Amino acid sequence: MSGNKDKGMMGIRVTRRQVLVGAAASSLALTLNSPRIFAGETDAILKVGFISPRSGKLAGFGKGDPYVLGMARKALAKGIDIGGRRYQVKILDRDTQSDPSRASQLARDLINKDKVDLMLSTSTPEVTNPVADACEAAGVPSLSTVVP
Repeated sequence: MSGNKDKGMMGIRVTRRQVLVGAAASSLALTLNSPRIFAGETDAILKVGFISPRSGKLAGFGKGDPYVLGMARKALAKGIDIGGRRYQVKILDRDTQSDPSRASQLARDLINKDKVDLMLSTSTPEVTNPVADACEAAGVPSLSTVVP
């Protein structure tokens, strides 16, 4: 390694913003492969579940979530075009209260009640693992990010 602490293993500096933009792009790519979209089940709305800890002992990991979600909602306010059709993007965010059991239940609720097309979880394995398990069981695309 070159001795520059700002550079990764390949000598390339990656900012938090670039990681978040990449995660958002990956999320949309996964959503585009969701069978619900092409089966006409979305009524022109893409629903994205977002699960993170914003209270409890892990709240520090979710401290920036309101800001990032606000930026994402602003950027997606006019919707996105897919195959000549405009889709509104609705982000349904939930707080795990730093409880893995609650993370799992929130994921199941977003999948079964809210019918999300994509799930995004973040922050710690106590959040991402139970969410990923629920998504895998239900066949819903899931993306986890910013996990130590």
